[in-house]
Formats: sequence, C-alpha cells, structure tokens
Amino acid sequence: MDLPPYGSFQNNQQTKVRNTISQWESYANIKFSPIDDVKTAMIRIAFNRSGGSWSFVGGENTTIKVDQPTMNLGWVDGADTVVSDSERGVILHEFGHALGLMHEHQSPLRGNKITLKPQGTIHLYLNPQRLVDDSSPSRH
Repeated sequence: MDLPPYGSFQNNQQTKVRNTISQWESYANIKFSPIDDVKTAMIRIAFNRSGGSWSFVGGENTTIKVDQPTMNLGWVDGADTVVSDSERGVILHEFGHALGLMHEHQSPLRGNKITLKPQGTIHLYLNPQRLVDDSSPSRH
C-alpha cells in the first residue's frame, strides 16, 4: 500500500508512523511503500490535533478526493520520534481500518445483538476522542 512522500507532514510524526506500521507486515500479507506523489497515495495522513484520530475503512480511501486526508492521527505527537504505547495503539488501530477492518461491534457476525457496559458507554460518549483529561471527575 502506498504512503505519502516523506516531508509531506511533520518528520517526527511520519517517522513514528513508518516505524510502527511495519508491525502490520508481520501479521498481514501487506507491504507499505513510500511514494513521491501524494496525489497517488492510497493513504493520506493528516495530523490535525483537534480532529482526533480516525480513518476511512478499506476501499473507501479510493473515493476520497486526492487533496483530502484519508486518515487523521491527531493523537500522534511530533515533539520527538519515540513512539508511546498509546501512539502505537492508535497508529495500528487506524491502519487496521485503512486495511478494511471494522470494530467488533460492527461485525455482521454479532447477530444484531450487542451487550454494553453502562459505565464504559457513558465514558465513551462524554469523551469520544479522549480530548478531555481522563483523570477529571465523571459527569453523569
């Protein structure tokens, strides 16, 4: 899968992504390759901090205008090249979506039934993009 050229976004963030996504190559039959022309990239990454972290799923990437990102990694810090566990998790998670993987609750195999943990659900909807400090008191 082609990646945007080096230097098209902050170098430290790109280094973190490149160093992390190679883990997918150990588990999936895929090889990520940098390319020179961002307009031909299948995955176009933005690092908009206020936009959270998200990715289009699988082939949806090909329907997005070439001047628009197909993924945002707003939780990946550009201060250095050391990848935190949280950053590694979000990079692998969002690249899973780019590869076509959905969340477990979106699987058709769940039989139109879902079991929720009330406190976890409340926390998710109060803080969907982890933009609020998790140590603050919960609101009910």
